[in-house]
Formats: sequence, C-alpha cells, structure tokens
Amino acid sequence: MLQVAAVTPVVFIICFFGGILLTAMIGGFSTALFAVEHFHRLNAYGLPANLMAMPVVSFVVMPMGMLAMLLTPLGLDVIPWKIAGFGLDIVIAIAQMVSTWAAISISADCRVGIFLWR
Repeated sequence: MLQVAAVTPVVFIICFFGGILLTAMIGGFSTALFAVEHFHRLNAYGLPANLMAMPVVSFVVMPMGMLAMLLTPLGLDVIPWKIAGFGLDIVIAIAQMVSTWAAISISADCRVGIFLWR
C-alpha cells in the first residue's frame, strides 16, 4: 500500500513562497525581452515588488473578487468588494514604496528584435 507522508507546516510555507518566487522569476524573465525591446531598459525592482504583492493578490484580492462575483446575483457583493479594494490598496502601497527606492535601471541600447518574432 502506498503511504503519503504528512507535510509539515514549515515545508508547506517553504513550498508556497518558493512557488511564488519561481512564478515571479519566470514571469519577469519571460517579459524581460519585451521590456528591453520597447523601453530599452530593464527595471531591477520588478521581482521584489512582485514577491511582496503576490501573496496579497493571491490571498485577499482574488478570493474576494470570486466571492463577490458569486454573491452579485443575491445582492450580497458589497463586503467582498470592499475587502478586495482594501487588498488593492495594499498592492498600491507596495508599488508606491518600491517606487521610492533608489532608481536602478539597466540601460539596454542594443536591439533585441532578432529574438522576438514580428
């Protein structure tokens, strides 16, 4: 018989934040070529900003948005939308905090269009 080991809370938390880190890195690296192509620079703070904002979006904004959509036909959607709005206020506060950090931008004067399909 196959036995599945119980996952401890520490392992769960490490896997959760590791998944967030991996998702943010994949998203950042996959869009980096397009950012260089269009803006001729790379922003160094995209990854830390995403790492701070993603848990709020994952645990507050999206679940409350889904709950609000399900409760809309019943007219009970006000409170979930307010909670989702509070989560978005936190995300905006994170974005404003990151925007106050010292400006580090990697200039990319070369054209990377050869890597992008037109």
